[in-house]
Amino acid sequence: MDIGKAFEIALSLVAFLGGIWVYRQQGDIKELQNDNRQIRDQYQRREDANRDFKTVLDHIQDVKRTVERIDNKLDRKADK
Repeated sequence: MDIGKAFEIALSLVAFLGGIWVYRQQGDIKELQNDNRQIRDQYQRREDANRDFKTVLDHIQDVKRTVERIDNKLDRKADK
């Protein structure tokens, strides 16, 4: 076996192992992309959460005002 043949075998081995490494990296990238897509679909953005919280808070304040008005009316009615 001459040095040229040994070099070709070593180069083939390095290419084979490099191909396996690249293939595994591609699989990891696809898995991370799927995870990122799931996160985007399943979790709420901070801006959306703040907007929804403010909307719910406004509705709760409206209900509170209405209950206070009803309470005042009942107090006035009980005083008569």
